[in-house]
Amino acid sequence: MGDYVNARDKLVLLLAVSVTSGMLLPARVTAAGSGTALSNAAAALNAGEWVELTTGNIDTPLSDTVAGGSDRLLTYADKLHWDPVTNRIYLMNSDDPGDGRRFVAYDEATNAWVVLPDPWGAGVAHQYGLADIDVSGRRIYTIMPDGDRGMYYDLAAQSFVNLSVPSGPYSCCGAVAYFPERHSLIYAHGATLRERSDTGQWSELSTNINTTYHAIAHYDPVHKLVLFGGGNDSNRTFYKIDQNGQITSLKQPPLSLESPRVEFVVNPATGMFLVFGLGQQYYSYNPATDTWTTLQASSVPATLWTGNEFGGNMLTTLATPISRYGVAFFASCANGGTCRVHLYKFGPPPPVPNAPGTLTAN
Repeated sequence: MGDYVNARDKLVLLLAVSVTSGMLLPARVTAAGSGTALSNAAAALNAGEWVELTTGNIDTPLSDTVAGGSDRLLTYADKLHWDPVTNRIYLMNSDDPGDGRRFVAYDEATNAWVVLPDPWGAGVAHQYGLADIDVSGRRIYTIMPDGDRGMYYDLAAQSFVNLSVPSGPYSCCGAVAYFPERHSLIYAHGATLRERSDTGQWSELSTNINTTYHAIAHYDPVHKLVLFGGGNDSNRTFYKIDQNGQITSLKQPPLSLESPRVEFVVNPATGMFLVFGLGQQYYSYNPATDTWTTLQASSVPATLWTGNEFGGNMLTTLATPISRYGVAFFASCANGGTCRVHLYKFGPPPPVPNAPGTLTAN
């Protein structure tokens, strides 16, 4: 809880938020303070509340005007990447057909978006679930959808380095998650689960998993595990791997696990996940008990359900948790390229087991 903002340091903000109805008005700063726009907005939220954060230069970096595309850079990816050292949120992705892959960042200090140099910028390269950040190692890993090429972005040197990827049967659009306790990048690719150690060595953990086109992978910092599985043709397969390398098949989830139409975002204080899916499905998932709880979709700001397929989905909404402020940061773009940022305040850590009269917040 040390990263959470102390109540004594909060600015007084005027918020109009109704969590039960889903109605929301933007925050308005009424007093000057030493915090950033992001920290001030997060500090003013109570657990379970949402607020829109106005950020600078958002539409151009996150939009795409090439004919035939979706008009939005956020399509075909499944997560953003928060770096607490540079205080930036990163994304590498492209629309389809788009104007090439773009490397962008939200900068907390300026509360604005910037476009960064990218050696893969000349071609289409969807992120899907194939990028993740290693904060301590100062790297953002990215693997191409065809699965045979990769790079990592050196956050310290601000440059890209080629990454060898083992060859294998072609299977588009796997997923990766960095696992700090194993000092490795976990890579779900078709029937094979691999990992790349920090020393650059690849090894096979299993050749008996069932993931397909548009798989997912997400790290849980509390329970020390990586959740993975899914894909268009295996959308209810679900697994976890723990820090000892034990792979466990989990119960079938209540929604399709298809990146980028499902969004997982972990509460870094509790290890509980908020999960958003096709048709405005909204759940809380507890990895410790392998249980799903239905949440009220109408409590989510309507602009986050920006996809126009199947009655709403998260196709053009991406998120990342920010443990320092106890919030999830959501970027979304509507048809036509209008983009917005929303913050959601996580609840407190779970209560002591068997403690009377207590509830677990997500």
